[in-house]
Amino acid sequence: GLINQFEVLDVEWDHSLGSNTLDLLLAKHFAEEFKQQGGDDVMSVPKAMAKLRRQVRRTKEILSANSAAPMSVEELHAGKDFQSSIKREVFEAMAEDFWQRAAAPLSKLLARNKLKPSDVDAVELLGGGSRVPKLQAVLSEALGGRHLDRHLDADEAVVLGAGLFAANLSSSFRLRKFGMTDVAVFGVSFESNDLFVPAAPPIDPATATSKKAWKGKATKAAEDAEADGATASGKSGHVVKSLLPAGKKLPIKRAIKYSNLTIDGFSFDLHYNTSTVHGLPPGVEDPQLASFQVSGIQDAIKRYNSSGVTTLRFEADYSSLLHFSIAECVVEVSIVEDKVIEVQVPVSKVNETGVTAMGDANSSKSAAPAADAAKEAAAEHMKDGATDGAEQKDKNDAAEMVGSGTVPPAAGNDTTGSSVNKTVTVKKTIQVPRRKTFHVGLAVSGAGPRHPPLAGDVFAAARSHIAAWRAAEVVKAATAKAKNDLEAYIISTREKLETDENLRQVTVELDRVKLIEQLTEAEDWLYGDGEHEAAEAFRTKLAGLKATGDPMVTRANELELRPQVVERLSMSQCIFYGANVPATHS
Repeated sequence: GLINQFEVLDVEWDHSLGSNTLDLLLAKHFAEEFKQQGGDDVMSVPKAMAKLRRQVRRTKEILSANSAAPMSVEELHAGKDFQSSIKREVFEAMAEDFWQRAAAPLSKLLARNKLKPSDVDAVELLGGGSRVPKLQAVLSEALGGRHLDRHLDADEAVVLGAGLFAANLSSSFRLRKFGMTDVAVFGVSFESNDLFVPAAPPIDPATATSKKAWKGKATKAAEDAEADGATASGKSGHVVKSLLPAGKKLPIKRAIKYSNLTIDGFSFDLHYNTSTVHGLPPGVEDPQLASFQVSGIQDAIKRYNSSGVTTLRFEADYSSLLHFSIAECVVEVSIVEDKVIEVQVPVSKVNETGVTAMGDANSSKSAAPAADAAKEAAAEHMKDGATDGAEQKDKNDAAEMVGSGTVPPAAGNDTTGSSVNKTVTVKKTIQVPRRKTFHVGLAVSGAGPRHPPLAGDVFAAARSHIAAWRAAEVVKAATAKAKNDLEAYIISTREKLETDENLRQVTVELDRVKLIEQLTEAEDWLYGDGEHEAAEAFRTKLAGLKATGDPMVTRANELELRPQVVERLSMSQCIFYGANVPATHS
C-alpha cells in the first residue's frame, strides 16, 4: 500500500559534483576544438559559452541513448559556425574523475551506518544526470551490482516534492496529510565566555532518609548537571554546549538551563560545530551564526531571593533554521495556604466530651478527642496526595498543621452503646505547603543573527524588486508570444500561397505577389531591426499582414466548403419534399 510518511536517517553528498559538471567538461572540450579550428578562445566570452553550454546539454542527452552524438552551433563567435561530434567512450574517458567521486558519498553513507548493499530495499535515481549510463553503472557497482529504480520523473521529482511538502505545512491547501521527519545536517554549538556557573553542592548520603532517596537525589543532580552543561567552568566563565547536534530529528525544541546563577547577565554566541561529519555548509567560511546578550537575572533574585533555573529556549524548524525564542528565569517558591477539609469523627467520642446536638461544648478541652480524630484524618488526607500540590509528609507533621475547627451537631443525643459506630463530619482548616512557579522574562540584546531576516526598508525594497521582476517577466512572456504569433503567421501564409490551389483560384497574381512582398519585409524586420521591439510592435505588424492575407484565406476556405454545403442543402430539400408527398393506397 501507499506509505504516507517517511523518516530521513542520514545524508551524504559532494556539493562539487552534479550534472552541471559534465556539461562544463563537454563545453571546455568543444571550446578547445573551436580554437583549434581557427576560432577565438570563447572560454572568456559569456555569450558564446552560453550558446555552447546550451548545445552540449543536448549532446549529452543524445549520448545517453547513442554511442555518438553530433555537436553544432550556428555563429558561435565572430560569425563563425562550429560543428563537431563526440563518441560515448571518449566522453566517459574525459569524465573518469567524475565517476570515481560520484560513488564516494554512497559508500560513505553505507559505512557510517554500518549497512551492506543487501540491507537497502530500494534505490531511487533522481536528477537529470541520472540518465547517463556510465553514472548508473558506477552507482550500481557501488551497491554490489543491484538494480537501480527509476519510478519518478528525474527532472521534476524534487521540485514537486518540495511543493507538496510546503502545501502540507500550509493551512491554505487541502490535501491528504503526509509526514516527513528530516534531520539537522549541520550541528550548532552554544558558547559563552562570561557565564559563571556556581558549583553544585555535594550530596551527602548520610542526609538521605534511605538508600533509595539518596539514589534519587544523585540521579536528579546528574540530570541537572547535564542540563546545565557539563563543560561549564565556574572559574573561567567559559561554557561550550552542543545546542543542535548533527543528525537530530526536525523540527525540534531545545533548551539550555543553568540553576541558581548569581550574575546579572551573560553573553553567548551560536556557531556551526565544525567537528561534526559535514562541518560547515558549502560556501560558508565563518562558522559564526549569532550573538546575544542576556540580562535581568538580578531582578529575579531581588524579587524571589533566587534566580531559580535560567532557561534559554530555541526552536529549529523543518529547514534546520535555529530561532532563539525566549530567555527567562523559572523560580519555584514554597508558600503555605489554608485549606478546609472534612473528617469523620466517631459520635461516641463527641458524646463523651459533652458536645451537644447543636455542637456546643463546655470548654476548649471538650473537643480534644474530635480534634485528635481530625488530625489523624488530615494526616491521612495529606498522605494520599489529595491536597492539590502539598508535599506528602508523615502523619505527625500533618497532624501538627491541623487548626481549629467546628464540630457540627450530632445525629442525636443518644449516648447508649448503639451510637458507638456512628460518625459525624467535622470541618477543619489545615495549612498546606505548595510550590508555586514564577516566570521572570529576561532582556535580550546584542547583534543577533549574523544574517537576520529581511525587515523594514530592506524587506520593502526586496518586495519591490520581486514585483518589478514579475512585471518584467509578464512583459517578456507577452513579447515572446507576440513575436511567435507573427513568425508563425508569416510561415503558414507563405506556405499556403505556394501550395494551396484553392487560394490560387480565388486570388489574382498581383495580390499574391504583393502579399509575399509584405511577408518577406515583415520577416526581415522580425529578425533584424524588430528583434528587440516590444509586443505592441509585433501585434501591429501582424494586424497589417492579416488585413491583406485573411480575406484571401477566407475566400479559399469558402471555395473548399461550398460543394459540401450545396450537397447538404440538396439532401435537406429532398427530405423536405419527400415528407410532403401524400401516401398512395393500392
